[in-house]
Formats: sequence, structure tokens, C-alpha cells
Amino acid sequence: MDQIKSLLPKLTANIPAAMRVDTVLDRTTTIRASVFDVEFTLVLTVALVVLVVLLFLRNLWATLVPAVTIALSLLGSFAAMYAFNFSIDNLSLMALTIAIGFVVR
Repeated sequence: MDQIKSLLPKLTANIPAAMRVDTVLDRTTTIRASVFDVEFTLVLTVALVVLVVLLFLRNLWATLVPAVTIALSLLGSFAAMYAFNFSIDNLSLMALTIAIGFVVR
């Protein structure tokens, strides 16, 4: 949306003066806030999963396995999304957040 707003003066210069271009609805602030919340939840979920495994198993090496597995699975997921030219949106971030729990289970 920022790029569109920066290009808007150039675009409106090419249309007749009788026409007016206005932004009717700008949901970028709510979308950005939502993505930030999901990213925070993703980081918090990783931290909580590793902490719970550490508290219940009380073994650093046994805790390291899910921590590395989660990191590698997230890295692999982002690599696959990049390879297939997928975008990161709320739905994909929420799916990754839920998938972290499946990695440990």
C-alpha cells in the first residue's frame, strides 16, 4: 500500500482533471498489526514449547532436539514457501504456529 500511495500522484496526473482519486478504505494498519500479533505468537509458541519440554524432561540434550527440529522445520517451511513463490500472510503464519505444536507431539 505504501508503494501505491507513493505512485498515486503520478497516476492521477495522467487522468482528466474532472476525475478525482480518493482512498476509500485503508486496512493496512489493521493487517500489519494482525501480522505482528501472529509473528509474536509464533515466537512465543516456540519459546513455550522449548520451555515446557525443558521443565518436564529436565534434560538439556532432550530439550535441544525439539528446539532444533522446530527451527529446521520453520526454516524448511519458509524455504518451500519461497521456492513456490508463496506469500506470508495471516493464514500461513497461523498454520506455522499450529504446526509447531505438531512437531513436538
